[in-house]
Amino acid sequence: MNKHVVLAFIIFFCNLLSACGGSTSTSNLTDNTSNAATTGFPSNLAVASPTDQSNIDSANFLASRTTNLARSASYTQAIDRIDTLLAGTTAIRDTFTPELFYSQDRDAECYGPKLFYQNHPDGTDGSPMGSDSYPSLPTGDLGIWTEVEGTTTEACLAAQLNARMQGVRDRSFIALMSVASMIRAYVDGGGSWPGDLTAGSTLDVVTQMNAIGIANTTFNTANINLNANGDVWLYNIELTYTRSATDYNIVIQLTHSTANSATAYEGLLTYRADDTFDPPGNCSNTDVTNNGSLHYIRISETELRMQSRGAQLCDHDANGLTATLSTVSTSSFTGNIVDPSSSWANNFHIFTADFNPNNLLGQYSYVWQAGAMDDNSRIMNVGLSTTTSGEGYFGYGDQVTSTDGSIKGFICNWAGPGNDHTLLEYAQRQHITIDTTTNVYEPTNSGASDITYAPTTACTYDSTDTAGFLYDRDLDNDLSDETTATVNVGSGETLVLDLMEPSGSEADIEAHISGRGFNLPTYPE
Repeated sequence: MNKHVVLAFIIFFCNLLSACGGSTSTSNLTDNTSNAATTGFPSNLAVASPTDQSNIDSANFLASRTTNLARSASYTQAIDRIDTLLAGTTAIRDTFTPELFYSQDRDAECYGPKLFYQNHPDGTDGSPMGSDSYPSLPTGDLGIWTEVEGTTTEACLAAQLNARMQGVRDRSFIALMSVASMIRAYVDGGGSWPGDLTAGSTLDVVTQMNAIGIANTTFNTANINLNANGDVWLYNIELTYTRSATDYNIVIQLTHSTANSATAYEGLLTYRADDTFDPPGNCSNTDVTNNGSLHYIRISETELRMQSRGAQLCDHDANGLTATLSTVSTSSFTGNIVDPSSSWANNFHIFTADFNPNNLLGQYSYVWQAGAMDDNSRIMNVGLSTTTSGEGYFGYGDQVTSTDGSIKGFICNWAGPGNDHTLLEYAQRQHITIDTTTNVYEPTNSGASDITYAPTTACTYDSTDTAGFLYDRDLDNDLSDETTATVNVGSGETLVLDLMEPSGSEADIEAHISGRGFNLPTYPE
């Protein structure tokens, strides 16, 4: 990659994170510092949607990475940004951005829109909200409603995965960046890394971290420990971040083991960040704590397994890190991950992946549940089989306390009148291909999507059976232009029920998804 492309890359990644200034580190580097990513820090590790190409805006940069086309912009940028900090070509002050701990997950426009309706066939209509003229199904309670995102050509499956992973991407990035900053701060203070950290010793770098002068940030703890065997690094950071005139505590820890080798490593990253959540959802007040964990195992140069978990707990300094790691590579490597059986309140996610970090080809499962009382989770399964294409599915599954990340069926009327959460043997599907001009994953062809249904318990609707039901099929906030032809869904209708379902000898929708080539990623071990 030439120097002009590198500069362009750094500029647009800075725009992504809103974290860059004008200066870079000029401290002397030692040979072993340039290898820090392979001696005490997880190289080539990031948490990002594998379909997130939205931040590529340089044709030259895209052309330079044709062999890694499936490696998403978000994944690549996160790794390269950390690498430039470790190498000393980016200053900590220009990169360390605690505000990223407050990045939120969201839904894409094409997924679960607010849907106006009248005369629902399953039950009595609700009341219109506020100044609305019609009752509505709430946002987030429908699946993939339109094939593409808004006025773009981006497949809704990719857009929704990117949107749902926005928060965990940013929070994981700044947590890893926090750890990398401790290494960099120690070297910039005149230390030698990793030479000064001998087996069984601890480095205290809180003075060096505070000397950086990061705005609105005070480091209370910052230390690095190496175990007696010299193969497990433990990083601890506690800081106070002042946001909107309020002090918030943030705690970060990384345990990183190279018991097997520097490139076949294992680790556990955790963080807790006090926050304000308004409205408070399932909490009695707006004080909450965002908890996160990332257990990763790099098997080889071409296989990385991970599971990221996150949830919001009520009150500040709340700790939901209680579930013990299932499998670890060394007896001295222990820790807890975010526990779905803890007293979490809002927005639990589980992202499980088994992939090649060089090109992101592999299998991914993203599970989310809005509240602890929901009886089902929402799930996306995505497999990238080539550097330019893949296929993904959306449906519902078990609660986060028991899910393995598999889709168990579909619910077409989650919150409407007479709603029924019985899982039907359906799922939504999109086959996607990256367009090298638009740099986004698009539906592969006219038959690439199975997404059409009616928002009823049966997923179908026939106006001859129940006259008068209208719903805003085209999302123009107007029911006057809807007709029988636009709302009827079923066999022989203008809108044919088009959800994926089992076929032949397949026992259920899980078998059908597996039969299409998707291998469900499992907990890393």
